[in-house]
This record gives sequence, structure tokens and C-alpha cells, in this order.
Amino acid sequence: VNLGYHYPAGLAWNLELWVHPSQGDDGDTGTAEDHPLKSITRALTLAAPRTRIHLAAGRYTNNVETFPLTINDRTVQLLGTNAAQTVIDAGGATSQALRVLDTFGHNRLAHLTVTGGSYSDQFGGGIYCRQCHLDVSHCVIATNEVRWGGQYQDSYGGGLYALRSGVNVTETIFDGNRARGTAYSSAGRGGGLCFDAGYMRIVRTVFRNNGARFEASSYTGGGFGGAAYLENGVARFYGVLAITNHI
Repeated sequence: VNLGYHYPAGLAWNLELWVHPSQGDDGDTGTAEDHPLKSITRALTLAAPRTRIHLAAGRYTNNVETFPLTINDRTVQLLGTNAAQTVIDAGGATSQALRVLDTFGHNRLAHLTVTGGSYSDQFGGGIYCRQCHLDVSHCVIATNEVRWGGQYQDSYGGGLYALRSGVNVTETIFDGNRARGTAYSSAGRGGGLCFDAGYMRIVRTVFRNNGARFEASSYTGGGFGGAAYLENGVARFYGVLAITNHI
């Protein structure tokens, strides 16, 4: 059945922005590769619905960025050069590295590393997703931590936490992330990731050296799901390797 002409590229992106951490200027427009912005923070303030942000190689750190970087109520893609060279590092910020909130367009993280998130609350050390669609591809999510000391309240998702969301993860590495409970009857759930309601698809992805722990002053023991913890919803794993994770 011919339902009419379909434009091959799909919907056009409304805005393309470029960011370079050492050569950029947040006073510039960022709309051309040779006139980049300096920070992702500034790019997100300029982002319209359906914006692609191209990240040059380098480290995007707490001395320039304001963490957590937040994509809220609009479709945004953060596109690095490759995960080894394009690094979002929230070290020293004592917050999540990235939040994606209330947006069901084609949000995407690609070819970058997210590290250094350290959040003293219940949900999400590195990346926190709430009521959104998010694709994560060819990324490294490493050395993030969520910890919570509320009695009888657990912490969820050291690397990534997704709530009522649709998340696709492809060819990504979760490495050395932690979910820690630090009070009596408070456990970590999902050192690498935690998923609660919605849909998650994980393809050709590695979980290694992640951990979920219960670390009260009087007792240290196992949590739940050193690599991943699924609370509710539908999750499908294809070609996934989980190694040397612990509880």
C-alpha cells in the first residue's frame, strides 16, 4: 500500500550546536563548527526542541560546567567524537552528571564517557532519566556513585537510573559504578543501572566491576544487582557480558 511520499531523512533538526572545551567561547553563537561554545551548560540553555549538540574531544569538567547537565522538556542529542576522547566529568560537583526529564523525543547520548557523578540521594549517580526516551550508544559510563543514608530507604542505579522511560543501550560499557546504602536497612540496588517501569533494551553491552552494597556503620553486606537491578517494566538483553560485578 502506498501511503504517500516519505522524506528519507525524517524530521529535520531545528538547531545544530558545536562545543569545544578548550577552543570555544560561550559568548559565541555555537552554530558553526569554527565558532563553537565552550560549555555544554551554555549549549543546553540555547537548545531548542530537536537540537543536536556536537562535542569536540576534551574533558567537560566542573570548573566550567554546571552539574547536573539537564535536558528538560525538549529533544536533545549529545554527540561526542569517541568515548575515549570526549569525557563529561562531574568529579567534584557532588551531583549527578546528567539528567533527562520529561521528554519523549529522540534524545541520544553517543560516543562519549560519563564519569564522576556522585549523588547523595536515592536515585541515579551518573545519569538520571525520568519519563523520557533515551538512546545511549557507544558510550562509557564509569566511576559514578549513588549513596543514601536514610533508614529503610535504598539507593538505586549507580551508573544510570531510569523511571517510567524507554531506554535503548547499545555497545556501551558500564564500569566501576556503585550504589550504596549507608544506614540501617538501607541497601544499594543496581550498581551499573536500575530500571523502574517502562521499557529497556540492552544490546552488545558490558557490565564490569560495578557494585551494590549495604554499608551501615555496624554492618557491611550485599545489596541487590551488582550489574543491574530491574524493579518493574520490560527489559531485554541481547549479547550482554556481565563480569566481576559484586554485591
